[in-house]
Amino acid sequence: MNYKDLKIGKYGIPSWDGFLPVILFVVQQGDIWRSKDFRAKMLALIQLPKDLEELAYSKYPDDKVADNRVTWAISELYNAGLLARTPQAWTLSNHRTRTTTDGTIWA
Repeated sequence: MNYKDLKIGKYGIPSWDGFLPVILFVVQQGDIWRSKDFRAKMLALIQLPKDLEELAYSKYPDDKVADNRVTWAISELYNAGLLARTPQAWTLSNHRTRTTTDGTIWA
């Protein structure tokens, strides 16, 4: 999986909705991830270059753009009922999901 294949937003980083399939893919692996490790795993999976991974907003230099977009995507999946939060990890909710031949995940 490469970040260039995802929907790209401002700064050349995938937009928050570009991260949706990546998040669902990582969650389906069944591993337990703390939030910070979860974001790092996704950024590594899509092969985001370090300069883009470290890119911060000029107004808020402590906020990294990629981390922010991953957080938005996780929040949207949670609000849609596709992710459930346990004390240890993010998991797929009890909704049925199916994967198409091209890897797209549908609820």
